[in-house]
Amino acid sequence: MNERNIMEFFNIEKFRQTDKIAVSYSNVEYTYSDLIKKSDMLCNILDRNGVKKDDKIALFLENSFDFVVCVLTCIRMGCICVPIDVKIPNFRLLSILESCNIDFIFTTSDRGPVLKKIGKSIKILFIRDEEVLVNNKIIGCNLANKSYQSEREVALTDIAYILFTSGSTGTPKGVEIKYESLLNYISFTVELLEINSFSKILATSSFSFDASLAYIYCCFNALSQLFIYKQSFLLPRLIVYEIISSNISHYACTPSFFCELIKYILSKDIHNIPLKCLSFGAENVFKNQTKLIKEFKKSYDQVRVFNRYGPTETTVAVMYYEVMYDDMDYIPLGNLYDNIQIKILNERGDEVKEGEIGELYISGIQTMKGYHNDPHLTKEVFRNIKGAVYYKTSDLVKKQSGNEIVFVGRIDDMIKKGGKRVYISEIENILSSCDKIEDVVCGKCVKSTGNSVVVAFLVLKKDICIDSVVSMLKKEIKTEYLLPDVFCVEECIPKTSTGKKDIKKLISNFKKRDGKNYEILA
Repeated sequence: MNERNIMEFFNIEKFRQTDKIAVSYSNVEYTYSDLIKKSDMLCNILDRNGVKKDDKIALFLENSFDFVVCVLTCIRMGCICVPIDVKIPNFRLLSILESCNIDFIFTTSDRGPVLKKIGKSIKILFIRDEEVLVNNKIIGCNLANKSYQSEREVALTDIAYILFTSGSTGTPKGVEIKYESLLNYISFTVELLEINSFSKILATSSFSFDASLAYIYCCFNALSQLFIYKQSFLLPRLIVYEIISSNISHYACTPSFFCELIKYILSKDIHNIPLKCLSFGAENVFKNQTKLIKEFKKSYDQVRVFNRYGPTETTVAVMYYEVMYDDMDYIPLGNLYDNIQIKILNERGDEVKEGEIGELYISGIQTMKGYHNDPHLTKEVFRNIKGAVYYKTSDLVKKQSGNEIVFVGRIDDMIKKGGKRVYISEIENILSSCDKIEDVVCGKCVKSTGNSVVVAFLVLKKDICIDSVVSMLKKEIKTEYLLPDVFCVEECIPKTSTGKKDIKKLISNFKKRDGKNYEILA
């Protein structure tokens, strides 16, 4: 990618010249002109408070118009944006603030007590409608209408944002993403998903999640309209209502929630869906989900449907597959984004052959700079292969015929049962195909005896009892090691703020309720 003017890429100057709607939030519409004017105020305030280029600015805000304003402000000031989920525990919040050594944080007044409790000395900027409080002093009023024209020069190698993800370790890891990575992702995504100035994009996941945050940047580039979902609960009927009433053209979610949407749409025989593009990712796609997704595609062929794959460490997504109703009975990871290379290696470091499983390695412009303030961990996850640097994903994939690649599971989701290697996702896939099971997710534990076990959390269909399900599974699944060791019936599968199935919450509750003799690994 050539050196380019990043302010021009994000259309900063065009914001002043258009009254096009930029953000719809809480039944209020804000234009791009509104966006730049409020950003002017924040830029002037940061300038007066000595904020320098490459300073880290934390965004401890709910999804809102103000969050979008703060992202724009970070771009213009050449600062590093650090989104933080408002629902995280205080100990994790403190860990992030200390790790980044953050001196400035944008938040709202109701978050003040939380920040004071953690005892960290930070300059807190409370955002209100037309003013900002710094150290409880209102300073924004006299700057509300003052233009800011001193955008700082930003290089492609500068860090755009740091996103914290715990992954499988539970310890916050700050993923540093450079502008060249972000711009490559945006350029390809905007073209692939056909995002333009007429697009209306619905955001339901927390902006501390990379795919949701990236939609803000995509909207800046394409001058699209961003709809921010305000409800506390992610319910299919509410999302479908929002899509239809707001004429939404683009939406992204997890495969599990997409299937919930499909079931609702098909059950209500809804035909007036304005969607042009629907993409999903961040979870494995099971066989029963594949069947449902293709059923939707057959009935609503005008909606383009994409499976997209990519770890946070490789800037949202690096692979994509457009689903057709008449193709394979599984959904592969598909094609590569521009400027991306991959390798699939076995435990010996050799490239796998067709039909074999190996670990996925990713190289190219979208790989992260590293983990913030953690050179040791950064070194662990990068590997030099024939002169190129690859990111070690810890994701296991299978190379199918025709060079198709299918996701198998995480390396840390593999256990040994009866001397055989078993993947959690393999067991989940089998259970999800059972017509008596509405939903399922599995986790692993170690008993006090040292043996690994698989715990299956099931939502059963109406009037179905667990005994009949277990009896049926034992008859149908002849391979004993593919059966879960423990079955737990749940009313519903809880979701994280990003829409993923919350296995950690389920298995923690299991330990408190039934598993006192277990050490929880998942």
